Amino acid sequence: MTHRTLTNHSPLEGSRGLLSFRRTAIVNLTTQSDTPLTPLKGGIFRAVTRRLFFSLCFLLLALCFLPLALFAGTTGKLSGRVLDKQKQPLPGANVIIVGTALGAAADLEGYYSILNIPPGTYRVQFSIIGYQTYIVENVLITSDKTTPLSADLGEETLAAEEVVVVAQRPVVETNLTSSVSTVTSENIATLPVQ
Repeated sequence: MTHRTLTNHSPLEGSRGLLSFRRTAIVNLTTQSDTPLTPLKGGIFRAVTRRLFFSLCFLLLALCFLPLALFAGTTGKLSGRVLDKQKQPLPGANVIIVGTALGAAADLEGYYSILNIPPGTYRVQFSIIGYQTYIVENVLITSDKTTPLSADLGEETLAAEEVVVVAQRPVVETNLTSSVSTVTSENIATLPVQ
């Protein structure tokens, strides 16, 4: 803070010296400079306008970043790798969180990642054709954390029922250029012969 010394004026010289001293003290307290703020020069108006402008800019920036802060850390992530018993990756393996619509497929290296999982305890199912289904229960997902979970799937032999296909001759064969008549033993047995 700058101070003004009064060399020519003293309180004994009359009211002019005292008034000058008071005016200097008020100016030093408000602006910390020797020039007084006067409304005619726009000094007070300019200072208030500048402060209001910066306050509004700060408020606008805070409102822009508020949604990011509100949604940060409210969900978790599940990631890992799906391998077979020989530690080879299983691309395309399905990883499903049972009871939700969340899931993912493993990439070419067997890695998967499921994002935006609400916090809680879940049951996770790993499956792919030709391998046994692998289920992990009580998987804890916490907010703003990545839960690692990998699986080794064993091979499974596919046992299916036998499929019986009955072949029938088409009524019209489109690849023939002439007429053909085929007689089978069943047709001859049904003929009225004497």
